[in-house]
Amino acid sequence: MIIHKKQIKAAYKWLPVLGLMDLQFGDLINTTPGDIGWWPPSEWFSRLVAEEIIRYQKRAYWNREDDYVYSTHTRIHTFQGRYFEVTAPCGRFGRLTPQNIDQEKLYIICRYKDWSIRTAEEREIFYKVFNELDGVPYDYGQILAILLNQIMHWDPIDYLSWLDFSRKRKVCSVAARICWLDWYKEFAKPSHLKVRRPGGDLNAERTAPAHFELDPTFEIVGLLKI
Repeated sequence: MIIHKKQIKAAYKWLPVLGLMDLQFGDLINTTPGDIGWWPPSEWFSRLVAEEIIRYQKRAYWNREDDYVYSTHTRIHTFQGRYFEVTAPCGRFGRLTPQNIDQEKLYIICRYKDWSIRTAEEREIFYKVFNELDGVPYDYGQILAILLNQIMHWDPIDYLSWLDFSRKRKVCSVAARICWLDWYKEFAKPSHLKVRRPGGDLNAERTAPAHFELDPTFEIVGLLKI
């Protein structure tokens, strides 16, 4: 069963179609949940997490006219469909190809508005984060924090960061945001670039996938089709 199929189609149907050659280093590839059943138990847990992330994002961005709240996963693009992601069971490198792309999902490309990554020095900042998280276990505690925050109807600012299992374990969108914040700290500020903090003032630990679609420092540039 495809989660929120009609709502997802309505929200993203006007976006232009992009190919792999249109992607830039550091683009965020957000994906909608696609087809998730209720059995076996692993599917049930995945469905529960996806539903709760969407509810969390709806509540966090309730005052926005845009209905871009249906992404549940974020990858960081490097080159021609290659990417890094933090997912279960651990952080890993991967590549999107016609053979492994999920036709039941939308691949929403988000881009930092103020700058494009241009040099090897900048790319190395991202790869430093990738290499630190490669093989590191997925942070179920961080997901649990999001779920409890939703269930208890607390304001998103009251994020339960104490549930994180460790400082290195991260979920997908948090890891993607950390890449851009490290670039901002290690390259943009020392270079005196006139750019905004990627993702604004929101604490990195509170970054949900929809943040890349709705924050003023990022923009949706299209849907990936390969």
